[in-house]
Amino acid sequence: MSKITADKTLKIWEFATQHLVAGVSASTRVNKALGRPFIALHGEGSRLWDVDGNELIDLCTSHGGSILGHRHPKIVAAVEKALEMGILCSYETEYQGRLAAKICEMVPAAELCRFTCSGTEATMHAIRLARTITGKEKILKFEGHFHGYHDYVHFTWGPSLDKLFSVDESPTIPESAGVPEGMTRYCVVAPFNNLIALEKAIKNHKNELAVVICEPINYNAGCIIPDREYMQAMRQLCTDNGILLIYDEVLSAFRMGTDCG
Repeated sequence: MSKITADKTLKIWEFATQHLVAGVSASTRVNKALGRPFIALHGEGSRLWDVDGNELIDLCTSHGGSILGHRHPKIVAAVEKALEMGILCSYETEYQGRLAAKICEMVPAAELCRFTCSGTEATMHAIRLARTITGKEKILKFEGHFHGYHDYVHFTWGPSLDKLFSVDESPTIPESAGVPEGMTRYCVVAPFNNLIALEKAIKNHKNELAVVICEPINYNAGCIIPDREYMQAMRQLCTDNGILLIYDEVLSAFRMGTDCG
């Protein structure tokens, strides 16, 4: 096996630190195992090459975004076709409607679609809509579940293990500096896949809860698959108490399997 080198990586990273916070465009890209970022040169199929020429098998796949591998011929052809049309980001084309039709066909609960630029925007708009419909303001989320970076949900998605797994409500822990202290009053947190805790939380807050939001499969904490009976009970509890239910399925739907939507 060839020796892993990082000479060019370190030079590029050193330059980047002069212009980017920590020298990376996202904090987790300073890899804890490596003690530095992985700086990619190109990808092909299931493999990546870094700027130092090291070849690796890509087990990250852009957190699922590159699940078909790198430079898949159909993806390349689609991107080339889009580029030939021009940079039409601020305009409608026929393809938004075609994509929406495919989603509605594959996800029976999706009667209509609205596209957003990020998962953060999607959950923010969905929660705001739920508040409008129900006339209530609080949300209930779960330990270890990540729903973006807006202040409504930026709680208890990466807490230490000694603060988790209560049979009662979990602590509402801000995951970043700068989250207003008053935002905690709008967010209730419960342990996941614990029906007793969920029933207690809904009973205590049902007159204030606009929505329950969850990752149906908790990918943010690995790949935690809940009991089917638990998810069915969650659906029924929300229905019985006039609470909307949001499945945040950026990872657990089409990246898990097309029959999971």
